[in-house]
Amino acid sequence: MCDIAEVYHVDKRKARKAHRCEECHGTIPAGEVYCFHHGVFDGAGFSNKVCVDCEELRTELNKKLDLYDQICIGELCDVVMEDDDAIIDRFIQIKVKRGGKIWPWMQTRLDTPAHP
Repeated sequence: MCDIAEVYHVDKRKARKAHRCEECHGTIPAGEVYCFHHGVFDGAGFSNKVCVDCEELRTELNKKLDLYDQICIGELCDVVMEDDDAIIDRFIQIKVKRGGKIWPWMQTRLDTPAHP
């Protein structure tokens, strides 16, 4: 899915202030642990914050993939949409929980009691 960074680290940190999750675009509140992804890619430094819910979902989905097909930061939503209904619904629930933007088609799924 993505090229490999020259340097890559993931640290767990405790938020001193509210942050925005790079995946669900929801809030990581102050005091909550989050994953801080950082390193060097194509000679430039990068850093991203990911909530524990999205990190857990990414880890679960990555177990199904080869090493070189792992889900990169910012790609979780695209990968989720290609998975089964349970994974899609789980990601939407993460967005709801964290206050991320809910698109109209997501709201339709939330309003529908059962999916075909």
